[in-house]
Amino acid sequence: MEEEIKKEELLPAKKGLEVKATVGEMKEKIFRLKEEKRTAVSSKDKKKVNVLRRRINRLKKRSKKVAKV
Repeated sequence: MEEEIKKEELLPAKKGLEVKATVGEMKEKIFRLKEEKRTAVSSKDKKKVNVLRRRINRLKKRSKKVAKV
């Protein structure tokens, strides 16, 4: 009988949330990225706007997770 491969063994451990920055630091970075996004919108750089939008959204999610813990 073959050994069963468990899902936990295949995926990296995501159980412990690594806190690399505080909520305040993340919010400051979000603020800076929003300013950068405004300049990209005014210069009509759609690619950069999309990248910045995704970064801001990820940081918002991460800051909410950190605040919850």
